[in-house]
This record gives sequence, C-alpha cells and structure tokens, in this order.
Amino acid sequence: ETVTALDFAPAMVARLVARAAEAGLSASIDAHIGDAAALPFPDNDVDAAVSNFGVIFCPEPAAALQELARITKPGGELMITAWTTVDKNGWTSLLASDYVDELGFTLAPRVMFHWFSAEELLAACEANGWIDVSIETRAGSGPPFPSWDKVAMALDAPASKEYLVDLRADQREAPRAYGWRRA
Repeated sequence: ETVTALDFAPAMVARLVARAAEAGLSASIDAHIGDAAALPFPDNDVDAAVSNFGVIFCPEPAAALQELARITKPGGELMITAWTTVDKNGWTSLLASDYVDELGFTLAPRVMFHWFSAEELLAACEANGWIDVSIETRAGSGPPFPSWDKVAMALDAPASKEYLVDLRADQREAPRAYGWRRA
C-alpha cells in the first residue's frame, strides 16, 4: 500500500519525507507539493481521501472538496478534520478585545473557519460531490493555547505563517511581542 500526500508548504512535505525515511517507510510514501484545489491526480484514483486540517486553509474550500470527490473512487471515503469557531481555536483566541490598540493594526479574518456547525460542513460536502455524509463532532481537551507562553511555536507553524504573510515584517512579529507582554 502507498500513501500519497500533498501539501502547499514545501517545508511540510520535506518534514514528511524526512520522518518517513527515519521510520523506514520511504517506499510507502509518495509526497507532493501542490494545491488542494487542483490535485495532480487522475479521476477515481484513490480509495480514501484524508484532509487533516488542510481543506480549511484553502482559499476556496469548495474547490478542494470537489477535487477530493473527483479523485476518490466510487464508494470511497473522505475524512477531514476542521475547526468550528475562532473562539475555540488557535492563538488568535488569546487576543484581548483591545489588541488593535496594542498592535496598531487589525488582523484579517481567520480563513480557516469556514463552517461554524456540523450542518454547514455537511451541506458543503454534499454540495461538492460527497454522498452519505456523516459528521462526528469531538470536543477538545481545552483551549489549544491556555496562555501566551505556549504560543511561540504556533506562530511559526505553516498555517500561522500563511495567515500572517500579507503583513509587513514588523507586523508579523507584533503578535509574538504582544503575547510576551501578556504572558
């Protein structure tokens, strides 16, 4: 069996390749850099498609859902993980209501929060080619970042970097500085 993986971030693909080599699984991993909204795979090619916090970061998540449906064989399965609301997820949930005064600018809307309920995700999947969809909602074990001193690594993660990419360099560092003042 082979697992085919795709990510838009070259660093994520490089990390997967390195970890597969360390585990002796290189022959079982086919890793690609690419766009989830334009998958480089043939129609009806895979038995199952998995997106672990991936589709949610696509500028057009509907296109990514359509592509996953296109490449999956009839009767195949889709498994995705998606966050619900910003107040339950990520370092941005730690921002105080006055953060604009401290940072000096506002942050763009968080692109990763497309579906705010299981019903919305269900409708999106069905509208984009999936049938017999079931949604399982799981509660986390608490906030992912209970305090700012736990945030430094998250600000360097690919998803945060993508979120902050349109800011000037000094603005990209502002959330980190803001957090250390709050810690």
